[in-house]
Amino acid sequence: MFCGFLQLVSFAVLEDSPLYVPLHPYQDAEQEAKCLDSSLSAAQQVQEAKDCLETIPKHLTSDNTFRRWTIMDYSSAYGSGAITPYMVAQRLISAIMQSSDPGMDMSFFINYEAHDILKQATESTLRYEKGGTKWLHKVRACKEDAACVKRLRSCGAILVGKTNMHELGAGTSGINPHYGTSRNPYDPKRICGGSSSGSAAVVCAGLCPVALGVDGGGSVRMPAALCGVVGLKPSFGRIPHSGVIPLNWTVGMVGILAGTVEDSLIVYAAMSGEAETSQPTVWFNDCSDDIRTCCLSALDNLHKCYGWQTVEVTIPDIEAMRLAHYVTIGSECSASLSHHMDKQ
Repeated sequence: MFCGFLQLVSFAVLEDSPLYVPLHPYQDAEQEAKCLDSSLSAAQQVQEAKDCLETIPKHLTSDNTFRRWTIMDYSSAYGSGAITPYMVAQRLISAIMQSSDPGMDMSFFINYEAHDILKQATESTLRYEKGGTKWLHKVRACKEDAACVKRLRSCGAILVGKTNMHELGAGTSGINPHYGTSRNPYDPKRICGGSSSGSAAVVCAGLCPVALGVDGGGSVRMPAALCGVVGLKPSFGRIPHSGVIPLNWTVGMVGILAGTVEDSLIVYAAMSGEAETSQPTVWFNDCSDDIRTCCLSALDNLHKCYGWQTVEVTIPDIEAMRLAHYVTIGSECSASLSHHMDKQ
């Protein structure tokens, strides 16, 4: 395979001039589509997104079967006083500790601070008791949050910790020799995919409704697929990248892993906008028989339930695109890490 790739790189001819920054202008919105107003604050954009979801019916179960709570579920429960953020935080910490015990050893997180989680949850509980949702600023040990994290905090989000991942985000298996391999909640004997393995796992397990990752070549979308959750990689420039390690700065975008499409919309609304400081069939069948059968069954169900049709398309210049991706992501990784390597 390496020889084939070397030959592809050595004899490739790309006719078009390179795009050094893949920033494309916004296209005109579809007639029935509602666009977020980028001039609004993060909290106001979230409210706009929530307004679009108010007509979507809830599918709540009354029995004891497992169900992932959505952002709107938590918001409704907090508002009614049925539970508090502090109560949820206590249960969350207990669940994280249980998942990390030798008996389970799921390796979801590489770092979390129970005291910090409870402190954030206490402040959140007070905000709901006062009827407000404005973020109460708190001093953290780190120098500064990334722009995307700042915007989530401004909307009252509680940051739990750092989830496990493939080392340096440079792989799709999620195997990490230093912190252990995040195990798939559906089958602990299987991987979660990568690189954002832990993020997909905690959402899949219901520990968090949403988690973040950075997607350069599938690092959000692949683990989302393996864990049965939603993975969204926004286009370049849609979410500010300031404060994020520029490992692959033209292809690596801050992405969202969520239990539902609605939750991914709400979080995207919170983080999106300009930064304050700018900066085919062969492929479908390239898998094992059981996975292909499962996917074909899902497509068949979508056709039966909703009348959706499967239309086969051929992506032009797919090999040239793959070559461009390999060259881009490889050179940017090397450039980003070279000064660290010099210190070794």
